[in-house]
Formats: sequence, structure tokens, C-alpha cells
Amino acid sequence: MANQRRPPFIKRVLPLAALLLLAAVLPLGSAVAQQPPQQTSFNVPFRSVATPGATFDLVQSVIDFNAGAKATTNTASVPNYLTVLEGELTVQIGDKSESLAKGKGLAVPAGAALTMSNTSPAKARLFVSTLLPVGEVASVPQPT
Repeated sequence: MANQRRPPFIKRVLPLAALLLLAAVLPLGSAVAQQPPQQTSFNVPFRSVATPGATFDLVQSVIDFNAGAKATTNTASVPNYLTVLEGELTVQIGDKSESLAKGKGLAVPAGAALTMSNTSPAKARLFVSTLLPVGEVASVPQPT
């Protein structure tokens, strides 16, 4: 068999490709020193969740409440699912009031009057999930 010779451009491309692959795999010095962002995980079971149809839109929001903040009362046309990410919130659904600590949550039924407030001296953060029929995303009430 005759000696096979590689074209000259292959001889130049192979080391460059190996160098690029090595650079992509190895972290840079500044990236090693950075800490990953803080992650909050929660596992709040919501029982008997019914979707509004075979296909639906899911709207998820994170709402911050400063210390002493009180939101206006909203009445949602669809159920909302609330989970406290940090701090503690007082949630009033109709005439029933409940205090929710970090990691706790509850479901708000459609048509219920909902008022949320933060009576603690620290900031609170709330995660809200809403299931809507397709195309009705604009109907999600935004607390103020």
C-alpha cells in the first residue's frame, strides 16, 4: 500500500480543533471562582388540580412583598396556586386567613377574593401558578 498523505490544511486544522475542544471542556479561571446562583426548591402538593382543557396556558409569576406590604384584594376567574419562596405571608381567602411560611402553599379557588400581606419585618417572595384556557393569559390578575 502506498503512503497516504494528508492534505496540508488537515495538518493545521486538527491541532486547532483539538485546542478548541479542550478550551470548551476546561473551565476558565474566573468561572471556577464564581458561585452558582442560589436555588430555592419546593415541593408543595396541590390536590385535585383540574386543567382547563386538553391544552392550556401556564402562567408563573414571582411576586416580592416588602416588609409591611399589603396587596389589594383580587378576585380571580380561575384557580391560582401559591407557594412562598422566602419569608412569611398572610393570605386571606374570603373570610379565612392563613399564615404561610417558606415552602408552604395553598390553592385559591376560582371566584375567591384573595388578599395577601407581609406583616413580618423581612421581605417575602411568592411563586404563583395559574392554569388558563389557551389564549386567555391577559386575564391573570396582577397584585399591586
